[in-house]
Amino acid sequence: TNLHLTLCEGRAYGGAITSLTAPMKFTGATQSSTGWCGVAGRAIDGKTSGLYFKGKSCQHSASHKVVNSWTGTLATSSVVSRVVIYNRADCWQNRINGAKVFVGSTYCGASKYNPKISVYTVLCRNAIGR
Repeated sequence: TNLHLTLCEGRAYGGAITSLTAPMKFTGATQSSTGWCGVAGRAIDGKTSGLYFKGKSCQHSASHKVVNSWTGTLATSSVVSRVVIYNRADCWQNRINGAKVFVGSTYCGASKYNPKISVYTVLCRNAIGR
């Protein structure tokens, strides 16, 4: 069982889903553990390349926890229509499988690894959270 979690960018969007919608502003991030210098803030740095070592813009949990988590904090309590996750692109892409997305206490859904895509969208049905 793979216990690592690696996200290269997390973005939350509110309102209507269009290509012109700007992501909401995250003011911070935390995670359950840190491995290989992959601090939580790397997943909200605006970089979407997915290159862990070259880009140094992906978070990485340690594997000693049974359940690893990453939490992004929005600037204010907001209505979230969807969360977009940019996956690692250089290796270990399957670590995204089963990543659960919550907005506040509302469960939005989970990612299902697909080797043909690197960006995952989880619909949150206008959940409210920070």
